[in-house]
Amino acid sequence: MYTFLKETFNNFFSFNNHIKKTGEIELACIFCQKIYKINKKNINIHINLVDSNNSIRCNVCKFYAIIPITEKSALYNLTKNEKINKLELWHKLEFSTDIQEDDYYLDEETKENFDRLLKV
Repeated sequence: MYTFLKETFNNFFSFNNHIKKTGEIELACIFCQKIYKINKKNINIHINLVDSNNSIRCNVCKFYAIIPITEKSALYNLTKNEKINKLELWHKLEFSTDIQEDDYYLDEETKENFDRLLKV
């Protein structure tokens, strides 16, 4: 399993704690490759269902591919463009069967992780 996928599982409590504390949160959907800004007023527009594993499902694509962008997220301190680039890469890794080698090399950390995966 890719490291980023861990953020899509059992993520409701981190989402809920963050939105209670700050009043808003960004949710990144790996499948949609979009970032949704959520606040207490529009919460039901983007969150459709929480499963028995406390994972959030995207209301747009219906996949359990949501990452709450909290302090613990790999996306937390990135710019909007960096976040979108990561989502595009992660989407290719998880959902695409047509991946070009150059697609993996957005940054050194990703290249090292990919090279390590290939050696397994």
